[in-house]
Amino acid sequence: MNRRTLLATLGGGVAVATGGVVALRPATVVDGRRADGESITVDRTLGGDAVDYYPSNDTVRWAESTDPSGPDDYRTESFREYAARKCASVASDAAETTVRDRLDGPVEGVTTSVSGEFFGTAVRVLAQTVRDRRGELSSTPSVSLAELVVVAPKTVRATVRLDDAEHTRTVPVFVDATTATRA
Repeated sequence: MNRRTLLATLGGGVAVATGGVVALRPATVVDGRRADGESITVDRTLGGDAVDYYPSNDTVRWAESTDPSGPDDYRTESFREYAARKCASVASDAAETTVRDRLDGPVEGVTTSVSGEFFGTAVRVLAQTVRDRRGELSSTPSVSLAELVVVAPKTVRATVRLDDAEHTRTVPVFVDATTATRA
């Protein structure tokens, strides 16, 4: 191997290695800053008339769409896939409730969502500014991003149960600002 080939190989390996380290830092998984509040745990039992668990093949069937007369279309998937998605939703709800509980006074303009960006699922706590269709300011969040970073849980460990099946997932939380336009 000549010197140029060796240097090119080493340089490429270093670039991949350092890029991989930078890309996997939690703060770069989604836009915004990593929440820094005390992590929380939440436990929820799922179910209802439109959800069926089949232990024989570890699948779940639920009503994907409904009309006024009842369920219209069903979807079936493995319990693990279904529960992983539900854990993210449960984590999002718990993060929003926790933020509101940890802040003193009424909280306006703060919401949560689930994001599947880049390397996995995360909860996003959003400070939302709203503008009307002309672009004029309608409302602003009642809390700063810095305050949200401090009170939002760093992670949510969510456990969901359906009949005898159980799934636990830890979801990281990030804080960001967004602007919405109302029609």
